[in-house]
Amino acid sequence: MASPPRRGTPRIPLSAASKFMWIVFRSPVVIYDSTVSAWLSHYAGYNYGGYSSYYEVWHREYERFEPYVRVACGELPGIKRFTHACDVSDNVLNKWTVRRWFMERVFDHFMLNEPVPSNE
Repeated sequence: MASPPRRGTPRIPLSAASKFMWIVFRSPVVIYDSTVSAWLSHYAGYNYGGYSSYYEVWHREYERFEPYVRVACGELPGIKRFTHACDVSDNVLNKWTVRRWFMERVFDHFMLNEPVPSNE
């Protein structure tokens, strides 16, 4: 039998469930990820208090970074051959890069790849 999650941390199924919900609905669903949670904790003072508080802080930070995300998305068609989007048609890519769900995922990937200093 699996042990219960530690106090203050979400159950692993939250991540899987939020990913499934995102696949079905995209925006306004925010995918829960422990790496993003650590980023929000370090850079935005977030303390886990359930999905609703994660969602709230995630959106607050998205609004703060949205101008930069828009610029990055606007540059993607010009550099697509260097990305995973290399096989996506220009027409499709141009439609995706202005959609909110796409920009939100770009922000997720920024947080996933921005290092969080360790406490060591």
